[in-house]
Amino acid sequence: MHIFDLYRRGVMVVITVYALVRTVRGLGLLLARMSEPSRQSRMMRGYLAAMLLSIRIRRFWPELLQIALLLILLAAVAYAHVFVLDRI
Repeated sequence: MHIFDLYRRGVMVVITVYALVRTVRGLGLLLARMSEPSRQSRMMRGYLAAMLLSIRIRRFWPELLQIALLLILLAAVAYAHVFVLDRI
């Protein structure tokens, strides 16, 4: 393993852990804020429920299809990268 590969993998691990910690912390703070008994929190919960109920999947299917195709393309590129590295 080259030093660049080691550096790249280390950076990937650090960034992944950082993103995971920030996401979990943010969701925890949001849940704590939403569980307060105040009037503002009740209104926010009602607004959030109304927004979630008003989402129509049919309106977003082209974007969801694009995301799925990009994920398939990413997987293909990652597989090709590993396949090419094995040949070298």
